[in-house]
Amino acid sequence: MYPDSGKFDGLFEKGQRKQGKYTYASGDTFDGSFKNNLRSGYGVYTYMKGQSFKGIYVDDKKEFGVFKYLNGDEYTGSLKDNKPDGFGVMRLASGEVIEGMWLNGQPDWKIASGDLSFNAISDTSETYAPESNLEKGATPRMFAVVVGIADYQGSSSDLNFSDDDARVFYNHLRKAFPRETAAGEVTLLVDSKATKSAILSAINNSFSKASEGDFIIFFFSGHGGKGSFVPYDLTSNSLTHQEVKSAFKNSSAKYRLCIADACFSGSVGNGNTVVSNYDAAQELRDARLAVLLSSNNEQTSMELGQLGQGLFSYWLMNGLRGAADLNKDKYVTAGELFVYTRNAVVQQSGGRQSPVVIGQQLDKIPLCKLK
Repeated sequence: MYPDSGKFDGLFEKGQRKQGKYTYASGDTFDGSFKNNLRSGYGVYTYMKGQSFKGIYVDDKKEFGVFKYLNGDEYTGSLKDNKPDGFGVMRLASGEVIEGMWLNGQPDWKIASGDLSFNAISDTSETYAPESNLEKGATPRMFAVVVGIADYQGSSSDLNFSDDDARVFYNHLRKAFPRETAAGEVTLLVDSKATKSAILSAINNSFSKASEGDFIIFFFSGHGGKGSFVPYDLTSNSLTHQEVKSAFKNSSAKYRLCIADACFSGSVGNGNTVVSNYDAAQELRDARLAVLLSSNNEQTSMELGQLGQGLFSYWLMNGLRGAADLNKDKYVTAGELFVYTRNAVVQQSGGRQSPVVIGQQLDKIPLCKLK
């Protein structure tokens, strides 16, 4: 019991609150974890008036989760200073769903899901500008490792289009960012070249060369498991998500992006729409990493013969060809690409595959500039 009439019931460690339920003098409650007596990690905050928040706290502030309002609206996404900030989805009580980037509690740009169209863009020969730096006189370098595995060691686990997905994405980076990739380094590893040791060597060596103003990208298309990506030598090795995160975390690059088209790839964040495991979410935050994943952690990622690609990769590339420029500013950012790709995949799969996004600065990561 505290002098201000607050009450804590739970586990203490070395005199400090660690895990339990705190009841405030106002009647509000927080049930979750603490660090240095501050809310830190996963928790549920219930307001006396009826609102609630479930998600991740960092230094006593809401970081990522679901906030339910008194009027029935529900916000799912990133927060800063206890306000929506970053990528988020607002589901209104009326049934309308708004997705986009939020800034200081207000929509920065938004798109109604029902307003999106998903017509394929096939001719891309004139799509890209010859230069793609965002700031005049600034040419950041791009370091990327692109992996696609269809022909696995042995034959029982083969896929159809994962190697093609990787080649298409690799060619996109080289074409959309000619100066950035020429100044940096883009590595393509497909099929037998994509062993665990080769992938780890490539991401560690390449990402370590990046400086603060540069971009680093890891693209993976292939099999995935709970907590891992599956390299070519699947019988003896697995590429854990933690190993990939470590390569990002050890880099000096300011902008970091991971794109994965793999079954169960959503478990890279150990969560579904809402991250439910604090340790995994904190690792992502520490790595300052934005992640676009083809499915949540309970789903498989589809391949469709009529498309000649994985469902996620097909609509991802269609978005990069210009369809995902939702605010019509001639740039496709990671945030816009996710909004476009997720809605297309959910629609085309009948809800059986739902891409996931985790991370900050999605609106600040450009993936192409359009003419």
